[in-house]
Amino acid sequence: MPRLLNSIRSKLGQQESSCPCDVEELIDDVREYLQHKRYFVVIDDLWDTISWDTIKCAFPENNLRSRFIVTTRIESVARICCTHQECLYRLKPLNDHESRRLLFSRTFSRDRDCPSQFKEVSAEILKKCGGLPLAIITVASLLANLPTSGKEDWEKIKNSLGSQYGTDLTLSGMRQILSLSYKNLPHQLKTCFLYLGIYPEDYIIQRDDLVRQWVAEGLVSNSGKQDVEDLAKNYFNEFVNRSMIQPEETDYNGEVLSCRVHDMMLDLILSKCIEDSFITVVYHSQGTRELHNSQVRRLSLNLIGAEGVSISAVKVIGSQPQIRSLALFGNTTCTPACAPLLPQSKFLRVLVLELGDINGKHRHEEEGIDLTGISQLVLLRYLKVEARSSRVKLPTEIQGLRHLETLETCCGFFGGLPSDIFHLPALLHLNVTSLRNGFPDGIGNARSLCTLKYFGLMENSLENIRGLGELTNLRNLKICCFPKYLLDAASGRSSMEALCSSLAKLGGYNLRRLSVAGYHEICDDILSSLALPPHRLEALDLSAWCFTRIPRWLAELHNLSYLELSVTEAMEEDIAILGNLPSLMHLQFQIQQAPKEKIIIHGGMGLLFPILANFQFKCQRRMSLQLLIFEVGAMPNLRRLQTETSVALLKYDGCTHVGMEHLLALKEICVSMLHGQCSDSEIIAAECTLRNIARAHPNRPTITII
Repeated sequence: MPRLLNSIRSKLGQQESSCPCDVEELIDDVREYLQHKRYFVVIDDLWDTISWDTIKCAFPENNLRSRFIVTTRIESVARICCTHQECLYRLKPLNDHESRRLLFSRTFSRDRDCPSQFKEVSAEILKKCGGLPLAIITVASLLANLPTSGKEDWEKIKNSLGSQYGTDLTLSGMRQILSLSYKNLPHQLKTCFLYLGIYPEDYIIQRDDLVRQWVAEGLVSNSGKQDVEDLAKNYFNEFVNRSMIQPEETDYNGEVLSCRVHDMMLDLILSKCIEDSFITVVYHSQGTRELHNSQVRRLSLNLIGAEGVSISAVKVIGSQPQIRSLALFGNTTCTPACAPLLPQSKFLRVLVLELGDINGKHRHEEEGIDLTGISQLVLLRYLKVEARSSRVKLPTEIQGLRHLETLETCCGFFGGLPSDIFHLPALLHLNVTSLRNGFPDGIGNARSLCTLKYFGLMENSLENIRGLGELTNLRNLKICCFPKYLLDAASGRSSMEALCSSLAKLGGYNLRRLSVAGYHEICDDILSSLALPPHRLEALDLSAWCFTRIPRWLAELHNLSYLELSVTEAMEEDIAILGNLPSLMHLQFQIQQAPKEKIIIHGGMGLLFPILANFQFKCQRRMSLQLLIFEVGAMPNLRRLQTETSVALLKYDGCTHVGMEHLLALKEICVSMLHGQCSDSEIIAAECTLRNIARAHPNRPTITII
């Protein structure tokens, strides 16, 4: 419940606390914020009345005609939530027309009708699905992924659904339909799919974390030339395509970066895990006596919400030395009991510790979380520790972990990282935040590294900054810098010169993604004269850096598809540099000084930005929307435009000259509007102007005004 209330507070625009307060305090915060506001709230998938009794306390009855929508599968819960029975709505199954449309749009391309040979069998399949969207989507994914597409294949799917479902589809019937998705997976994908059971319900699973855990466990084997992580990502995408996992976050190119597992699908996964003894999940309220005599291969300790440590749950670790994967989701009260037991798990390959504090109490702030025992886990390949409000003590040396591929931490440290971390021969991914003293010297020795986050220029030695240029396999580099240090200190200038030298070396290697992050923009042109830019770059984020003009070397980045950039001023030739990048799909562009002439985005013969899909534009000194002119045929693939304006400017000259109607692929507009001292009526009129522009567009794009 604290997590839910903290999430509600965050969605209301309040800062989400990294160490949750107690329930009463969170309720008071939300009530106070909403006391004089009208609100509309959706609570999805409520399971019990106790939760409702807590949630409703956070929302004041202030007679401002606020509204709740609550969804639940349990009618008794619905009756408690809804005091007026006429407001109780029983969601009906999809009708025949809606069911057919959903099935066919998922099975065939959207512009194709169902072929005549499938019409009869599809009607019988839909009857068995009972109008339930999840069942229809699951079956559609099965049909779409059949190796052949004959009528007999559809008949096999229909027959496997059984005959007892129809309009009275039960939970067991639904599970059998979902089970078909699992049964039809290739063998090598089944174990990867079951591994999702290690995560708690409603957990947002990061793709990169998941695929690296698969690889560390040996669930992905590759006998060909393809990189094993790339193959694992293909597996992940296969689950997305089969609708077996739900996309949560996607990037500019539509690539899924994180997902959730539907709770009914998770229920199926856990039942299969029990059948196959694949993963054992222990909850804080669960008895564990029977587990001490069983062979647990993978253990997930779900202690979220526990007010105190469950000693019996944690002791399972010590009784199961053969565990290959251990994931602990809970709070810092768990660690004193479990940390000493870790060295007993000699076969451990994957260790995940995601810990939060209970009721805002930092019980281990002084003694920290002692993980020095992990130095004995000689088979460990993947280590992730997340404890945002606590500090972690790692071993001083871990050179014995010769198989470690991934080290990811989000926590403070006692004593920093192990001194020999850059002598680990298999280390591929190093993602460390809150590292006050920088990395140990010797980073140039870590030539196996593919990912390095977050490298602080201020905290690291010149030796390490120069050492970046020796990382011949580096593909993803994120750098943090602080402007005051860089501009005011001579050592800062030396650091920047060393960085430029290293980036020039990396330009000849494999670097694909580069980000320079900071709290404030750094106005300096030292990077403009980069001797050899990384030609293989696909993503470049320099938004924390402010160039005088667009660097000329950007024109050489023919593979660049993602760019965030800030400049003091931009001329027509600067825009041409960006517009002629052949692979650019996402551009976030900020100008400090408004140009004397408006920025014209050409179409036709002088076409710029041929495949750009997402354009975010901002001018620091003036509202940016009125600076743009889109010619006929401009940005032919642009789907999303994000910019800014003001009520005063809209009142003065509107947006008729912008040419937004020429953006023929536009689907979404997001405008940040400055109100200033304008009246409510002027604000409403300005919003109407923007909405009318969207309505007049041939595509009728959605518009969001913030």
